[in-house]
Amino acid sequence: MNKVISLLVCLLIGASAFAQKIEYDKVNNNGFRLIGTTPENIGSMTDRIKAKLSLGAMVSPEGKAEYILDVFLTTGQSISAPAGARMLIKTKDGDILTLEERQGVALEDMYGKKRMIPELQNMVVTEYSIHMMYTLTEEQVAMLLSGVIKIRIELDGGNNYEKEWKKDKVGKIISKDFALVNEVLAKNNRKSFTDDF
Repeated sequence: MNKVISLLVCLLIGASAFAQKIEYDKVNNNGFRLIGTTPENIGSMTDRIKAKLSLGAMVSPEGKAEYILDVFLTTGQSISAPAGARMLIKTKDGDILTLEERQGVALEDMYGKKRMIPELQNMVVTEYSIHMMYTLTEEQVAMLLSGVIKIRIELDGGNNYEKEWKKDKVGKIISKDFALVNEVLAKNNRKSFTDDF
């Protein structure tokens, strides 16, 4: 019995250790260093709109860093959001943070992607998704680290994404991602392709 419990504890620790990781660390053509973590699911299986999020960073060629909250929304019908779509975040402390989508263009997926689900006898489903990006200051990240209890994201057609949690799932994800990103920033100052040429 003790061996079984020990094995389960090892598996759980191993699974949680590999759940979040740095997905990419690259320098784009404009000299900006982009660091991103693996997106994590923040909803439940019964949600009409599935949501994942991750925290990354964008460092300018001059060395100025800003944090980027990436949000991925997926649903079974076409989905769109207006340019500058707002996101409201309520923290455990009762603070409300209002963010504006940074890409500055309307986002939409009207065609979707087909995906086969082997577990359901190879049933084919169409998924529609959009990727939204929000800029955060270090102070705003600190606010989120205190805990997040509710999120609302502005979508077209009055079908906003909204989710409320009793336990702080979002704050924990952001906390882990924040630590991962800062660890990479502290120990590895990547240079662009043209540096020292």
